[in-house]
Amino acid sequence: SLRDLKRTPSSMGDGGNSDGTSASEVSELKKRVATLSQLVVQHQSKIDDSKVEISTLRSRLRTATSRAEAAEKAMTMSGNATDLSELERGGTYTSKMRRRRGRPSPKSRSSSIRSAMKLDPGRGGSEAHEAVGMAIDALDRWSVETGAYLRTDPLARGVFLLYLVLLHLWALFLLFFHVHNDLDAGGYAAGGVGH
Repeated sequence: SLRDLKRTPSSMGDGGNSDGTSASEVSELKKRVATLSQLVVQHQSKIDDSKVEISTLRSRLRTATSRAEAAEKAMTMSGNATDLSELERGGTYTSKMRRRRGRPSPKSRSSSIRSAMKLDPGRGGSEAHEAVGMAIDALDRWSVETGAYLRTDPLARGVFLLYLVLLHLWALFLLFFHVHNDLDAGGYAAGGVGH
C-alpha cells in the first residue's frame, strides 16, 4: 500500500525483511507504481488534448459568432431582412424564391438552348446539324458559367456593366459621326450638282 512506498530507501536496500515485506512484494509494488504513473501521464495528456480542443472550439465559436453578427447587421442595415427568422432560413435568397412563385421555375423551362431549338442529338440531323448543336451547347455552358460568376462577384458585375455602357456610347458615337459625315458629303454632292 502507500505506507509501504513511503519507507526509507535504506530499509528497501536490505531486502525489505526488516518490516516483514519480501523482495517479491517490493517488485510488485514498483510495478504498480510504474503502471499508475503511466496511467497518470496518459490521463494528463488526454486532459491537455481536451484543453487544446476546447480552446480551438471556443475560438471557432467566437469567429462564427462575429461573422453571424456582421451578416445580421449587414442584412438589417440593407433593409432586406424583415426579421431574424428570415436570416436563419437563408436570408434574402429564400425571400426571392418566395417572390418567384408566380413565375415558372427554371426546371420547368427547357434545360438548354439546344433543346429549346429542337437540335437534340438523335433527331436524324446531318453532321453539320450536330456540329451546330455542339457549338450551341458550348456557348450555352459558357453563358451559364459566366452568369453564375457574375451573380456571385459584384466587382465583375460592375466591370461588365461599365463595359456595356462604354460599348453603347462608342456605338452611338460612331453612328452619330458616320451619319453626320455621310449627310454632309451627300449635301455637298447634291448642292454641287444642282448649281
